[in-house]
Parts: sequence; structure tokens; C-alpha cells
Amino acid sequence: MAGAITFTVSTAAAFQIDGWCAEHLQPLRLPGDIRKAIHLTEAFAHGFGAGMILLVLWVAAQGPTRRRVAMAVLITCASGLAGNLSKALFVRVRPYAARNVIVDPGGGIHLSPPILAAPAADRVPPRWTDASIRSFPSGHAATAWGLAIGLSIVAPRAAALFVLLAILASMQRLVAHAHYLSDVTAGAALACWVSLILLRVPTMRRILERPPPTRQRARSPRN
Repeated sequence: MAGAITFTVSTAAAFQIDGWCAEHLQPLRLPGDIRKAIHLTEAFAHGFGAGMILLVLWVAAQGPTRRRVAMAVLITCASGLAGNLSKALFVRVRPYAARNVIVDPGGGIHLSPPILAAPAADRVPPRWTDASIRSFPSGHAATAWGLAIGLSIVAPRAAALFVLLAILASMQRLVAHAHYLSDVTAGAALACWVSLILLRVPTMRRILERPPPTRQRARSPRN
């Protein structure tokens, strides 16, 4: 709940500084190793990378842990799906195309790009298939934060590490000029809200609250 509210409020505030962030990130040149490390974390937010992580956990897990992995799969898939389907409601040019593309009116809620397009920019219709104008919210960020929440259920002691990976994966979307700051925070908020709803389902709560089975030592018969 705290994460959902925090990211939702942050999204509203980020709209005010989206243009400033995009303008200053455009010329930013990070050292090679740092940039490479940030770009590698995209695997944590990509459907294939998240799927492989969860598949390994599913194969390795047993008993109650496998049920928690199944919950992590559900939360990750639901978060990523919600993020990508939400794009159909909004029309927003991605930062890397903001100077070259102008979207004609019609279809969806138009979010004005904070960077002004050039006079000779191409005019395009708001088509669902055009990824360059479907920036809001970030599906990668929604997947990354959904995976982080799901993995935290499986391994609570490593929750801080999963959150760090989600933060780095979100930063990758900004450094790659694929999203604005509000796109990323909106994706994170969406993952938190989806997780909150799913975890309030009675069946899911019973799985979480079910204590692990106690192991009894086998007693050898006395002679």
C-alpha cells in the first residue's frame, strides 16, 4: 500500500519535471562499465528475462516454496500485462522520438510530450502498433517491480536486492531515452496496485499465511 501510494503521488509530481529530466539525460554519457551494468538490468524487466528467472525458481523450488513461486509468476505476469494493456488508453511520444514525431488528434488520452517537436516533424496517427507513441506507462517498469514484489514473497530476506534491481531496470528505461520519469513511476505504481489487489484475494492470503509443514524425524524401532 505504501509503495502504491508513493509511486502514484510521484507520478503526478514527475509530470512537472519530465521535460527537464529528458533534456538532461539526452546528452548524459555514463562511464562504460556503469552504462553496461544498467543496460544489463533490462533483463530483469523484460518478459523473457523475468520468465527465465521464475522458471529456474520453479524448477528448483519444492513444497510450499513452489506455491510462493507460482504467486510470483502471477504477480509478475499480471503487472506486466496491466502495464502493456494500459498503453492503449494513452498516446505519448517517447523521448527518443519527441523531436521528430507529432501525433494527430484522435484515439486515446493524449499526454503532451514535454519536448517540443521540430517544425518538420512527421505527423502520425495514434496507432496501437506504433511503439514510438506508446510511452505511458512503462511496461518494463511494471514488469520489473512486479517481479521484485513476487520474488520478495519467495525470498523476503533478499527483498532489498530485488528492489535495487527494479530501480536499476527503471533507470535503464530513462538512460535509453525510451521513457519519461512519469512513465517509469506509473509502471511501478501499477505493479504495486496489481500486487495489492492480488494479495487481498482470500485464496492468495491463505497460501501466504499457511505455515510450512513440520518435519518429523523418523524413529528407528527399538530392539
